[in-house]
Amino acid sequence: ADRLGVSVLLKGNVTVIAEPGAGPVHLNVAGNAWAATAGSGDGLSGVIGALLASGLSPGEAAAAAAFVHARAAGLSALDPGPSPA
Repeated sequence: ADRLGVSVLLKGNVTVIAEPGAGPVHLNVAGNAWAATAGSGDGLSGVIGALLASGLSPGEAAAAAAFVHARAAGLSALDPGPSPA
């Protein structure tokens, strides 16, 4: 984050959000294996984009979106719905 001067989000079971400069490093430990599924980052990036459009800073948007993404993953893991045919 410092070297490139950008906010960085590393998605995984523990999602890491780093901001350039003296900004804090945020850890979101609420994730699970579902959040690490291929394609789930599309939803995460959509939430980040919506939060950026609403005026949040990149670091705040990434941290809030990571929380929402992990919460959605947790709820989906409780009831994955019907199996594909």
